[in-house]
Amino acid sequence: MYATIAKRFYSPGLKQRIERFNCEICRLNKVANVQYGQLPERHADLVPWFSVVVNLIGPWKIDVNGRELEFNALTCIDPVTNLTELAFIKNKTATHVASVFEMLWLSRYPRPYKCIHDQGGKLIGEAFQAKLATWGIHDGGTTSKNATANAICERMHLTVANILRTRYNNAAPNFQVAVEEVKRALAACNHAMRCAVSTALMNNTPGETVFHRDMLLNIPVIVDLLSMQQKRQYKINENLRRQNAKRKEFDYRIGGEVLIKNTDGRKLDPKYRGPYPITNVYTNGTVEIQRTNAIRERINIRRLVPFRRV
Repeated sequence: MYATIAKRFYSPGLKQRIERFNCEICRLNKVANVQYGQLPERHADLVPWFSVVVNLIGPWKIDVNGRELEFNALTCIDPVTNLTELAFIKNKTATHVASVFEMLWLSRYPRPYKCIHDQGGKLIGEAFQAKLATWGIHDGGTTSKNATANAICERMHLTVANILRTRYNNAAPNFQVAVEEVKRALAACNHAMRCAVSTALMNNTPGETVFHRDMLLNIPVIVDLLSMQQKRQYKINENLRRQNAKRKEFDYRIGGEVLIKNTDGRKLDPKYRGPYPITNVYTNGTVEIQRTNAIRERINIRRLVPFRRV
């Protein structure tokens, strides 16, 4: 607006008045391309088995000769070595997921200190949380709709989806054997990911990093975890620098108000929800907001924009 008027006319203090003007309705309905707040530093893990990343696949539906096959799976990953485990699960109840997690990971590998997972109802359910407490594992749930916190699992899910999509879109097995083929596909994917060279592991495979043996030949392999961690840390710092260069510095304070980005709505729905008051601020890039009188939610600043009253 200012550039349009200033091209032909002059008005003292016009730019300052335009910058101070604030329309609450416009803030809720217009898209703002500016992101506020600097993202915090993150440290690459060095010690294997310190944490495990857990996530669920499904329900995924596959068309088999005109009939619909639905399946779910549990995925577990060690974020340092990228070692993966996948298991077919019969249902997505918290009790069943906790039982499969115990058999799939806790009974095979060293007990982790922390279990990282999203805010899915099955992973924050009472049975799963009780299983973590029984084993003395710290609950490391991520904030909702924070895909970057669980990105390593999402990349593995993409690999599984590619295998299943290729298998069932080019052949039509009998429905009776479809479930068994899905299980074999998951096992093949798990083996492939253990034997696949990863640049994040300095051209080593997850199997070599864990067992210090070549996954195809019976020869020893020496893996330098410290160099691997330093390379990851450099990449993390570089990505953080690029992201923060695009963000505007802003300090979220207790008592301030924020809007939440609405990513689930239709095309013409309001782009933001709120405003909500801030009740607490944390150093890991999250703030706590007052959703209702009885509900408080911890949310990542990537989903927030500051709100200023008129």
